[in-house]
Amino acid sequence: MKRYFACLITFVFLLISAVPVVHARTEDAELYVARGIQKINEQNYSSALMLLKRAIKISPNSIEAVFYSGVAYTGLKNYKKAETAFYKVLQLDKDAVEAYFELGRIYYLTFECSKSSGNFSRFNALTAESPIKKQAEKMRKDCKKERRGEKRYKLDITLGGQYDSNVILEHDNPPVAGAGDADDIRGT
Repeated sequence: MKRYFACLITFVFLLISAVPVVHARTEDAELYVARGIQKINEQNYSSALMLLKRAIKISPNSIEAVFYSGVAYTGLKNYKKAETAFYKVLQLDKDAVEAYFELGRIYYLTFECSKSSGNFSRFNALTAESPIKKQAEKMRKDCKKERRGEKRYKLDITLGGQYDSNVILEHDNPPVAGAGDADDIRGT
């Protein structure tokens, strides 16, 4: 009986001492994610990806870490890995509306409009009013136009005069008359 009691106390002690280690590892993962998001905001996608991979190694089912790794891959124009990351987010949480938007954006950027429209439609259906909802709708409409044979972008040429803010133009101060290239101090 004493032996059983000693084993039980040892087991409880080991269990209690392991809880702070697990908690500390979760906090480390959250810190890596926060620093990764900061690097994404600085458009330093490779550093962000390194930090987010560390977070995923600690917490493989962290939706936030996987999502932002997809954003970093998109920033690096590695669309296949970004697509994989966003699909993993949807496996972990099928209602992760941001993942639908990012998938739609990837397909929009890679001219895969058939896939893009479906993701934007799901995003719009699951999202209340938000600023990116308008952007998603615009990209979805651009894809519809493209399917009809219209171009996504148009060229607009505007002609106008050039204005130099360093020159003061006054009606009673005309330009120097008779000044030629020889008078130019630049020697051109």
